[in-house]
Formats: sequence, C-alpha cells, structure tokens
Amino acid sequence: MDFGATHAIASEVLEHLDDPVTLLRNGMAYMAPGCRVIVTVPGGPISAFHRHIGHRRHYTPVLLRDLLTAAGFEVEVSTGIGFPFFNLYIGALVWREKRR
Repeated sequence: MDFGATHAIASEVLEHLDDPVTLLRNGMAYMAPGCRVIVTVPGGPISAFHRHIGHRRHYTPVLLRDLLTAAGFEVEVSTGIGFPFFNLYIGALVWREKRR
C-alpha cells in the first residue's frame, strides 16, 4: 500500500535555506507519484527585517521555476501575486528602513 502524500505545501520556507534543492529532493521520498505541490516564497527586495528573520534570498517566478525544476519537479505554474497589498507592505518596510 502506498502511503505517500498526494498533496503538499511548502509555504514561506525555501527563502530561509542555503540549499533549498536538497530539502525539495528529500521531500520527494514522502510524496506519492503525481503529488501536487504548492510552494509560496516572498519576492521583492530583502529588507533588514527579512534578514533578521533569516531570509537568505527572495524569488522571482523564473528563479522559483528554475529551483523547482533543478529539484526534479515538473512546474505547471510559477507566478507572482500579492499586488497591491503585499507589495505596499514590502514597500513600506523598505521605505521605513531607508529612513533610519
């Protein structure tokens, strides 16, 4: 009997890792064939706040697609969302940091 996950989510994790490809490849051992995976990562500039909470990098849709492909995943969609509210939030963080 196959007990692998049929669905998985990695939300706001990969940006904290020096080697996210290894985590993704190791995670595949727990996934059933055809497992659907949703990945969310932050985009945009990295502020001092992001560095403080451990962000190593932020991703564009192309960088995320390349990362997932390198880990062995077949990517159906890689897009950026969050506009306008998340973008305004990030912009406010960056603006606040520059004022200090």
